Amino acid sequence: MVIGHQMVDAGGLPMHIAEAGTGPLVILLHGFPECWYSWRHQLPALAEAGFHAVAPDQRGYCRSGRPRPVEQYTILHLAGDIIALMDALGEQTAVVAGHDWGAPVAWSTALMRPDRVRAVIGLSVPYRPRGSSPPLPTLRALFGDGFYMAYFQQPGTADAELAADPADQVHVNTPRVPEVRVRQDVDVHDLVVVRRILERHDAREELFHRQGGLKYLDRSLPKCPIGQGCGLAGLQPPPDAEDKGFGSAI
Repeated sequence: MVIGHQMVDAGGLPMHIAEAGTGPLVILLHGFPECWYSWRHQLPALAEAGFHAVAPDQRGYCRSGRPRPVEQYTILHLAGDIIALMDALGEQTAVVAGHDWGAPVAWSTALMRPDRVRAVIGLSVPYRPRGSSPPLPTLRALFGDGFYMAYFQQPGTADAELAADPADQVHVNTPRVPEVRVRQDVDVHDLVVVRRILERHDAREELFHRQGGLKYLDRSLPKCPIGQGCGLAGLQPPPDAEDKGFGSAI
């Protein structure tokens, strides 16, 4: 099964997608720090099962657009990208699967546009409703300031460390058991491929600019009154959103 590649216009964002098969649309969202390649096994499997499987590089990753302003990495932007991707592919609905950081995007897309998402597949990150307190203070209390989500809040610090040798970060951030060996369930060939992807797409200049999105962990979702929409790529809530339990604001 051949995996095809193309660039699409996702509401003004240049988005690279890998795809295979024809049929009902299934969108596969990678985590951090990853790209479409994380779904290399699932793409042909889903295609053979009769689906159109699409794995994008999300906003800020690899070949897709990497806006510089941190403000352009809110969950509204990320979920809006998925709706815009459906529009670009001429599809009204899709099953959305997400792994790691892709899972909150999948859950949020379904939450804000239940009329466009047939089902959600969440891997490693279950759905959690918004809590009564911002997550960052809780994470700092539990894991300290060195925890990566907290560490990334200081602009420029982690960025400089990651950008010093982006390809090498693939190896540094891969669990090793023991330290001198790559974990046995990690294919060394795959690490080489990911290094080449990073090097090919000028990741040295701006490695996974999605870090900007991590800086938004301590901010509540902007409230968008029902009927007014959010002003972002198709995130107009359906008319019956309040009846479905989403309240008077999304």
